Amino acid sequence: MQELIMLYAGPLIILLFIAVIALFAIILRLEMRLRRFMQGSDGKSLERTMRDVLSTHDDRNAYRVELEKTLSVMMQRLAQSARGISTIRYNALAGNTSARQSFATAILNEHGDGVVFSSIHSRDNTRVYAKPVVNFSSEHELSEEEQAAVAEAKARCT
Repeated sequence: MQELIMLYAGPLIILLFIAVIALFAIILRLEMRLRRFMQGSDGKSLERTMRDVLSTHDDRNAYRVELEKTLSVMMQRLAQSARGISTIRYNALAGNTSARQSFATAILNEHGDGVVFSSIHSRDNTRVYAKPVVNFSSEHELSEEEQAAVAEAKARCT
């Protein structure tokens, strides 16, 4: 039995030695590849490159948050701005030759808040009225023309 072990021990040791050398060569090759990978084309390390990327990412996130805040403020302002404007011209005094010089103009935001201006024109004078509008209606009585101007402005708000 001992003779059998001695017979195969030599080739086995040589085979193991060759395997160790092959593994050593593979490790060296992998280490060289890792060093090349860790060095950028301009000599930067991978860690520094990753820090730069993360810093840029953080800067972009901060910029995105700032843009979202600005957009939110702009949307709030837009909701309060005049979105629906409508003018109805009419002849206020029947039989008068005022040629539709009277008008009702509604200026409303998207919530239906705003004002209705009315002008009644005659040969002798012109009278101008303003009535506040809240949620597409007014606490003051609106004429047919004023109601039509509010309805048309409401249709333009959407």
